[in-house]
Amino acid sequence: MADLAQVHVDIELSIRRTYQRAQEIRPENTNRAYVKKQREFIEWCNKKEGFEDGCIVTPGKLHLFLVEEVIGRERRNKKRDNEQRKVVGKATIQGYTAAVVDLWSQQKQQKVNAHPNPRTDAVQLLLRNVQSEQEETRKRNFDDRGIGTLLDGYTTVSELNGIADYFWQKGRDHEVHLRNLVAFLLSHYALMRGESIRDMELPDLHSVLLDKEGYSQCYALILVMRQGKTNQFGRLEVAACLRNSEVSICPFGALGFYLFWRWHMQGEDFPSFARSSDWYNIKLLKSGTNLCKEVDYRVHKESIESAFAAIELKSKAKTHLGRGSGARMVELGGASEAQIRRLGRWNHQTMENCYLTSLPREAMRTLAGFSPSQGQFFLSRMAVTPPSQLTSKLFPQVEYWLSKLEVGDCEQSIAAGGFLHLLKLLRIVILQDSVFLRIRHPTHPVWKHGVFSDPSYISFAEQLSVAVANQVDPAELQLQRAMPIMTDRISSLHEDLTNKFNGIELRLSQQTEELRGLKSRLEDIMNGNAEMRLCARFDMNWPSSRQTSTLEQRVDVNTNAGSSRIETIDLPRTYRLSRGIITVTDLWREWTEGLGGSPSVKELERKWGTAWCEGNERRFFNRRKIVLEAIENRASKLLGGITEENLKLAAQWFEEKRQSQKKSLDWIVLAPLTRCRSYGRVPQPHAILYYSQRTTPGGLLITEATGVSPSSDG
Repeated sequence: MADLAQVHVDIELSIRRTYQRAQEIRPENTNRAYVKKQREFIEWCNKKEGFEDGCIVTPGKLHLFLVEEVIGRERRNKKRDNEQRKVVGKATIQGYTAAVVDLWSQQKQQKVNAHPNPRTDAVQLLLRNVQSEQEETRKRNFDDRGIGTLLDGYTTVSELNGIADYFWQKGRDHEVHLRNLVAFLLSHYALMRGESIRDMELPDLHSVLLDKEGYSQCYALILVMRQGKTNQFGRLEVAACLRNSEVSICPFGALGFYLFWRWHMQGEDFPSFARSSDWYNIKLLKSGTNLCKEVDYRVHKESIESAFAAIELKSKAKTHLGRGSGARMVELGGASEAQIRRLGRWNHQTMENCYLTSLPREAMRTLAGFSPSQGQFFLSRMAVTPPSQLTSKLFPQVEYWLSKLEVGDCEQSIAAGGFLHLLKLLRIVILQDSVFLRIRHPTHPVWKHGVFSDPSYISFAEQLSVAVANQVDPAELQLQRAMPIMTDRISSLHEDLTNKFNGIELRLSQQTEELRGLKSRLEDIMNGNAEMRLCARFDMNWPSSRQTSTLEQRVDVNTNAGSSRIETIDLPRTYRLSRGIITVTDLWREWTEGLGGSPSVKELERKWGTAWCEGNERRFFNRRKIVLEAIENRASKLLGGITEENLKLAAQWFEEKRQSQKKSLDWIVLAPLTRCRSYGRVPQPHAILYYSQRTTPGGLLITEATGVSPSSDG
């Protein structure tokens, strides 16, 4: 039994030691935020009468503590004498709530508190009431409504340039000002909190080459974070940024010149990489001469305030502003919300924490001044690479330590190799950016260093200046090179389309002519000028006398026969002249072209002679032939003689005369014959001519065309 009891005691002690250790290793900021507030709660419980259980946290105690001690209390930070004192806001009340809930968790772990979580519905409702009351108070006090909007901070590149120029041009203590510039730019481009920037140490920095980013080599500056406000347990988080399109606000250049000042101008010893313990604790933003002490929050905040005041920029946030304004500028630049979340490390998912690189390139390109799309990275100041004899004069210890790492003559460290290769890159960045920063800030003491008066540097600077002045944007150059190919391709495409359109136009023209002919034939049939002929052949076992016969059926077509089907047949042996023709022009068209798909009478006359029509049909034809011959006679007297055009003009002339006389076509044909029958002794041709010339309008019409004299004998 004694052994069993001892086991339970050991288990309980082990659990308590774990809880105690968790309290000891909690982030300093968490302890700073909770411990003082928990102490206030305990003191209030001890002073409050009626609490038999002392400082044991209960839901009721938390609610009453907030009402009596926190809500409505004036802020404790010092204000100017003429400034109205304000009460604590919702954020402070939530901080007290979280601190007391944390105390309840500790008591529960120690098994001295069996009460439920004190953050009950009543406490939540109390917080909502406070928020509503504070909103009404802000309206009554006419608080600034621009806080938290796009106006709260900076949103333009010109404002960034103004802040950077302030730090570059600030007199005295240049290391501090370059440090503050680095803090500001990294906070902006990597969307980092002020606390995360101040915690940065040298082994947290390295660089990686990003493929397929554009015409210039694209490196990303990587900043590793293992602690922070939302990262209390050493989870790996990564921030990153690119070289900027504008040299004056480039985070790479600012970092390079800051380290250059520390190790070349200030006299600080270059780090030793023999053991990780020699350099792992060196702060990036050190405070004074203590390499392992980070810059104080107050100093960081005051540097931002002074820069904002210099360019007349107003913002409620200071050290945290880069994270907020940077995110807004990314959004204004066109990056997606998902990219902004990844760059700012908001709402991490398991996949992103474990597998992704956290390099949202789209957002990084946007902040660097490039298009969000891939392949547009180009820096003209990278046109010339400085010679190795010049770069070796900056951070000359880099090759020494890299060689030791390579041969294993010092403690092997991935972080050491990454940081040393970053310094090799920063040497090139410093030399390239210096050519243009010297023009922007000519009085800065950094240019007094001997490397910037070295003959090799002067030669390099001249080459780079000329190259930048004469350089063409590769995107534009690529377009110019592609133009001849594009022109040829477009010309070829245009020619192909033209040929196709011409072919289509030709086919449409042919079809139009065919349709026009079909329309003409259909109109002849519909108007009664022509007949629709149905012809059928029967190949049956009939007597031989009928095997070669043809059954022809003529059907008169009226105006409602538009749906009749027309069958094309061979040139017929017989043809019945149209009785529906009423104009001279249609008569001439029947003679020369044919009506309704039937052959022309002229062709029938040529091929079959008088055999195609006999008896009454022949006499009908002979009467109309008088008009046809008159048309030919009239055409022969026109300029050019008998031509197709003159024949049509003659036919049209007769038609106009007929219309002016208001006579029918049959009257013109039959009137002379009627007259001649009463004079049987006179030869018919002479009688026709005589009476047509002397007695009838129809005869006068024909006489005018033929020119026969009325004085003929007989």
